[in-house]
Amino acid sequence: MKYITTPIYYINAEPHIGHAYTTIAADILARYYRNRGKKVFFLTGTDEHGQKIQKAAKNQKLKPKELADQISAIYQETWRKLDIQNDFFIRTTDLAHEKYVQDFLSRLYRKGDIYKDTYKGLYCVGCEAYISEDDLVDGKCLLHNIEPQKIEEDVYFFRLSKYQNHLKKVIETDIFKIRPVERKNEVLSFINQGLNDVAISRSKIKWGIKLPWDKNHTCYVWTDALLNYLSALKITKIKAWPPDVQLMAKDILRFHAVIWPAMLSAAEETLPKNIFAHGFFTVEGKKISKTLGNVVDPIVIAEKYGVGPLRYFLFREFPFGEDGDFSEKNLVKRYNSELADDFGNLLQRALSMVNKFKVKIIKKHREFRPNNLIEEKIESLDFQGALVEINRCIKGANSQIEKVKPWELVDNARKSAEIGLETDEKTKFDELFLHLISTLHLVSYYLEPFMPREILEVQKQLKDLKPEPIFPKIRNK
Repeated sequence: MKYITTPIYYINAEPHIGHAYTTIAADILARYYRNRGKKVFFLTGTDEHGQKIQKAAKNQKLKPKELADQISAIYQETWRKLDIQNDFFIRTTDLAHEKYVQDFLSRLYRKGDIYKDTYKGLYCVGCEAYISEDDLVDGKCLLHNIEPQKIEEDVYFFRLSKYQNHLKKVIETDIFKIRPVERKNEVLSFINQGLNDVAISRSKIKWGIKLPWDKNHTCYVWTDALLNYLSALKITKIKAWPPDVQLMAKDILRFHAVIWPAMLSAAEETLPKNIFAHGFFTVEGKKISKTLGNVVDPIVIAEKYGVGPLRYFLFREFPFGEDGDFSEKNLVKRYNSELADDFGNLLQRALSMVNKFKVKIIKKHREFRPNNLIEEKIESLDFQGALVEINRCIKGANSQIEKVKPWELVDNARKSAEIGLETDEKTKFDELFLHLISTLHLVSYYLEPFMPREILEVQKQLKDLKPEPIFPKIRNK
C-alpha cells in the first residue's frame, strides 16, 4: 500500500492556493498509483488547537471547537470542489487522535525523553513556535513580519539533542530521504549547528490536549499535529506505516525533518521513506499578502477557468519543489496553447476524421505501451517534467497529421476508385490513425490524475467516437 500525506492545515485561515497546491500534488500521486492498480491511503486534515485558535474564537464570540468545526468543514468542501479524493480527513480535535497523542507522549515520558524545565525566550504567535534570535530579521519573524513575544514559562521538553547524531546519519544515508536535495542540505546544516531540546507543552494555553501526567499543561500544537500521521492509521485501522511520501511547503520542513523523525526514533517507530518540501508562491511577481489583497482563492480560479485547467497549470508552470509565480495571464496562455490548441485540437481532428473517413477502430487502436519516462517523472514528483513529455506526445501526433495529410490520401484513392488506396498509401493511412487514437488513449491515461473531470469526458469521446469541444478557447478574460 502507498501511504501519502499532506500536512494538516492550521484553521486560523480558510484554504488558499498554497494549501491547494500541496493537496492537489498528493491527489495526483494518489490517483496515479490507483490507476496503476496500487492500494493507496491518502491522508489530509486540519490542525485545530493552539493560541491563535483560542484567540480567534474569542474574538468571534465562539467556542474554539465551534470555530474549528466551521473552518474544517470549509477545507473539506474545498477539496471536494477541487476533485481531491483523500481516503481520510483527520481533525486534531477527534477524540481518538487526542487519546493517541496522550499515549504516545506518555511512552516518551516513561522512557525519560521528556522532562520538565523553564523556557525563557521568544515565541512567535504566527508560527505557534518558540524561535531564536537567528530566526529574526530586524527584530521580526521572517515569515510573519511580527515581533515575537518574550516569555518565561514552565514547560516539558523533548530531548531532541539526544538524537542529533542519529538524525544526521539517517538523513545523510537517505534512510530518511529529504527532497529536493537542497532541502536535505539545509536540514543537515541546521543539525550540524547543534540541536537544542524542544518544548512540547504550554502551561498558559488551555485550548489543547492535556498532558496525561500533568493536567496543568497542554500539548504544544506542533507536537500534537505531527502525530496525526500515526493516529489516523490507528483510527482507520489501516496498516500502511511508514509513509511513502510526506508532502509539505518548505516553511514547515524543520518540524517534519528534525523534530518528527526524532520523536519517531524515540518511540522506536520506523521513519517515513520520503519527505518532499515544495517552494512558495508569489502572485504576479509579488509576495502573497492580505494587505496587498492578492491572496488567491483556488475555488474562485476554478470557477472562472475550470478545475482541471487550474490543476494542470499549477504543475505545468514551474518545477514542483521550486518557488514559482501564479499568474492568471499565464494560466490563460497555457490553457489556450496547450489544452485548447494542442490537446483539444488533436482530439477533435482525430475523431472528426475517424467519422469522416469511416476509419474502423479495433482493439489495437485503444492499446498503448506504458511510457516509462512519464511514469518515472511522476513517481519522482517531477510533475512538470511529466507534463512536458505528455505535451511532446500530443505535439508529435498533431505534426504527424500535417505530415501524412490523410485527406490527400483519400482524395488520391477516389481518383483511382477501381483499385482504392495504393498499398503504401493505405499503410500510411492505417498507421496514422493507429498512432493518433493510441496516443490519445495514452495521453488521457497519464493526464487523468492531473485533470480527472475533463479526462473523463475525453475518455467518453474516445469510446463513443463523438467529438465535442472540451477546452474552448478563453478570450478576453
